Amino acid sequence: MNIEIDKITMENIVKEGWIWKKGEHLRNWRLRYYILLENGQFLGYKKNPNDHFVKSPLNCFNVKKCEILEMNGNKQFIFVLKCFQQNSQVERIFSLSNENDRKEWIHALQRISQNKLITFEQQSNKVTLQNFEYIQVLGRGTFGKVMLCREKSSQQLFAIKLVKKEIIRSKQQLNRTLTENRILKRINHPFLISLKYSFQTPNHLCFVMDYINGGELFFHLRRFTKFTEEKARFYTAEIVSALSYLHDLSIIYRDVKSENILLDKDGHIKLVDFGLCREKLHCGHKSKSFCGTPEYMAPEVIRRIGYGREVDWWSTGVFLYEMLCGVLPFFHNNYNNLFSLILLQHPKIPKYISAEAKDLLKGLLRKNPQHRLGFGSTGTQNIKNHPFFNPINWFDLDKKKVVPPFVPQIDNEEDTKYFDLVVACESTSFTPPLHSPLGKEDDEMLFGRFSFKDKRE
Repeated sequence: MNIEIDKITMENIVKEGWIWKKGEHLRNWRLRYYILLENGQFLGYKKNPNDHFVKSPLNCFNVKKCEILEMNGNKQFIFVLKCFQQNSQVERIFSLSNENDRKEWIHALQRISQNKLITFEQQSNKVTLQNFEYIQVLGRGTFGKVMLCREKSSQQLFAIKLVKKEIIRSKQQLNRTLTENRILKRINHPFLISLKYSFQTPNHLCFVMDYINGGELFFHLRRFTKFTEEKARFYTAEIVSALSYLHDLSIIYRDVKSENILLDKDGHIKLVDFGLCREKLHCGHKSKSFCGTPEYMAPEVIRRIGYGREVDWWSTGVFLYEMLCGVLPFFHNNYNNLFSLILLQHPKIPKYISAEAKDLLKGLLRKNPQHRLGFGSTGTQNIKNHPFFNPINWFDLDKKKVVPPFVPQIDNEEDTKYFDLVVACESTSFTPPLHSPLGKEDDEMLFGRFSFKDKRE
């Protein structure tokens, strides 16, 4: 580890001693000797440095202005630091053998960080299931269901997504759920779904989000078979705006498809479901995870050769093709055959497609990501400058000043006509878990930072 460490003397040591630290990857506890310095460095060693001058600590955190979260488990005296390691913000979990030791360490860290302590109860008890009345089931999946609900205090409608803890643990979906929660807390964009609250019960993780009652774009596309170029241009432009915002945050979406795009009551899109996103993937960096919806997967994902944000522009091209032509550019019931088509075949573009739309499709669906429209640091601007988007004023688009080509016919705020009527007849009751709920310590370890309340106007 290449870190500049100030010379450690008795004068600049605030506190030192043994602390248990939770591993970031293996998630096991490791005993480390930590030294907290006046300059904010929080150094961890495998052994007690006898002469107080060791050049290579195992951990070097900067706790200036860090967040400190206290977690009250029955058997472990835990606290979490949200601090910096080199240039990256990280969260690390620590445990002491008794309450007095934890108080002393938290007091020392507070003095250096100059931030207030946050307790687990303060975050998790703000909102509960009892704050809402439940009206109708909107959707159901493997991991839970989405319901239309009304907040009792404000009488405002929301969609609440309930994810069963026992299922996401058993099906290794924990990272996906926590990634979605982290991203929803960060984002604020007119064409991305907004998170109002996230909280947990002993059995469920709960996301309370905007109720978008215009239905999935998938529903409307099946209804009309295909869209006019005017419609397709409008929806694609709003998707480009949303993806551009995510890419600026070093997030790639990886799951653009018609089922993940909702229409609001005014006809604007909302991109939903951030579980497959990859965070901290800067321009030029690569991921090798094999994930996504097969029909929308880019060739480099299938080849597993490493990919970047260009995969989002490929799937945008697939979706644009689907809107203009009424079918997917690559389809087969057998996934191996489907992947062969994506890797080897060039989609047939109908003659009625305009020259500008045809050129954009060819640019977005280039097999080589380095030749694909959208590649590189100026890629998004190159897409926006394409002749197909000449009628779009991008500034007005982001301000929602561009008039949508279609407005859903909504009778009242509780109208759910654009959702699955079969699912809507299901009960809004909560299914108890098949097994015992998680212990409190497990809950705090896995979901201690889950709760959230949006304070933006």
